[in-house]
Amino acid sequence: MKIVITFFLLVLCQFSHALLEIKKLPEKLTSICKTINSEYLVFHGTANSIETPPLLIFLHGAGERGSNISKLTTGAGVPPIRFYEKTQKLPFLVLAPQCLPNTSWNIDDLEIWFEHILSTEKFDRSRVYLTGLSMGGFGTFRWIAKDSSRFSAAASICGGWERNNLQIKPLPNELTNLASIPLWIFHGEKDLIVPAKQSINMVNWIKKSGSKNIKFSLFKTKGHAIWDESYVNNGELYEWFLNINK
Repeated sequence: MKIVITFFLLVLCQFSHALLEIKKLPEKLTSICKTINSEYLVFHGTANSIETPPLLIFLHGAGERGSNISKLTTGAGVPPIRFYEKTQKLPFLVLAPQCLPNTSWNIDDLEIWFEHILSTEKFDRSRVYLTGLSMGGFGTFRWIAKDSSRFSAAASICGGWERNNLQIKPLPNELTNLASIPLWIFHGEKDLIVPAKQSINMVNWIKKSGSKNIKFSLFKTKGHAIWDESYVNNGELYEWFLNINK
């Protein structure tokens, strides 16, 4: 693991303003958070002169679960960092926690983790953005549904609400939270892993709950792997985030 992470750090250090760190939760929190790896990635895509950058939290998909943080450098990885590698532009502090094997995103554990982040990282608290792909897209919806007050805006990529039941929808109070902040939802129409109907349902339910600021991008010819189209090939999502404050 150390060899993989060291290589990843060396690659990123080629970029003048970028810095990737691996940080760790204190033991007292590790014993409470049963579904999250004690280690997490912290990526500084901004110049050192920006003391309080906007914060972007990224939730990975099922393929990157593990007890080794190096898993976040494989598969879909952390696409916002790959956008930086391509453009050398990403004016965010990016945080990426990791789910442990055979778990999914547990919102109670994420809340504990985020409380730690609030006490240890400097960022603009009026510009906090949440995004995730696949399992992380589901986690994004769930976290916003529980507590939208933490976030300025969010984006779900090939996610949904209830993995194995398209008929189950969020509770009324959860829909109210989901409708309370700007959302951008992405899906591939030919997705055979998470049907596009998952995102279509969420868009319709959230609109009916009063959302006035929801975007939906449906890629007609794409399947499940739309993370490059959403995160890497252009900067539209990041520009959209940066135009939204609490």
